[in-house]
Amino acid sequence: MSNKKQLKITILLIFFVGIYILSYAKRDDMSIKFYNMCKVSNYDEIEKFYFDNKYKININYKYKINLEGKVDLFETPFINSTKNLTEDRIKIMQFLVDNGANLNQKIVLKFNNTDNEYSTFYLSANNNNNYDEIVDFFIKNNINTKQTYWRTDFNISFLASNIRIMNLNTLKKFLKYDEKLNIKNESLDGKNLLFYVLDQEVFDYLVEEGLNPKKLDNSGNNIFIIYILNLNDAKILKTLEKYNFDINFKNKYGITPLIASVLSNNKSCFNYIKEKGDLNIRDNDGKTALIYAVLCNNKYFVESLLAEGAVKNIKDFKGKTAYDYSKDLGLDEIQKILKKI
Repeated sequence: MSNKKQLKITILLIFFVGIYILSYAKRDDMSIKFYNMCKVSNYDEIEKFYFDNKYKININYKYKINLEGKVDLFETPFINSTKNLTEDRIKIMQFLVDNGANLNQKIVLKFNNTDNEYSTFYLSANNNNNYDEIVDFFIKNNINTKQTYWRTDFNISFLASNIRIMNLNTLKKFLKYDEKLNIKNESLDGKNLLFYVLDQEVFDYLVEEGLNPKKLDNSGNNIFIIYILNLNDAKILKTLEKYNFDINFKNKYGITPLIASVLSNNKSCFNYIKEKGDLNIRDNDGKTALIYAVLCNNKYFVESLLAEGAVKNIKDFKGKTAYDYSKDLGLDEIQKILKKI
């Protein structure tokens, strides 16, 4: 083949690749416009725009949203249509499903370079003022409850992924919808469903059905510690009081609820626990909550613990006190607090 012929073929290839890329760029533009319309436009406008541009729109397009500069979330036109729900919006939701919107699409949430999968149901129903209508819509349109969702290291079940946003009525609806759903299944890290529950009625119901509220996961954490590490709200801890959780419980690393609240910067739970628990209990390395507060350079926790009577001269198994660590780390303000009190 001559050089001229090769050059012509190369130019043609570049030309067609360019057209292909441009067509996809235009498709993205139309999909983004359609995504935005699904939140604010009425049914007639959306129907007309979709059929006028059907082959230029990806109805399951994932639009990237950045939350507070920390979390990347990918939403679809369907999820956007569930906001500010009215009868017209429910009609739009059905139109989208009838034209190929995937109700079972997994949505990725990126946080700290970690990908976690959530269901379209979760992102549509969570904090929605018309929660019951959303639930009924998904059940009516045959949501897949057999899907699993990736969370950091392994997959979790539909119930484990979504039970956080369920009330008792919703849970019973799903159990009736899919009789094969097993509330007694555990995740690969040894957690039962109670580890994921936020609703008190749901928690009590699952306990009545035989789930153990004192269950430990594979790291030796109980539900109390897991809630502290993941939820900055002491209300859920107060609702668990009737199950007589040990406020000074230690996991296999010696981490207590108080230490967990310091490590997770959980002020709400910290303020609840500090009045009830042992302030000076030590973990497997001999470190107290005060030492961890210093290591986290958290003035609030240091001052609060000292004000409640935490002993500042306790040494860990390396022979170091809270003050020693503040000195090693050059934490001048923390040093002043420890010297003063």
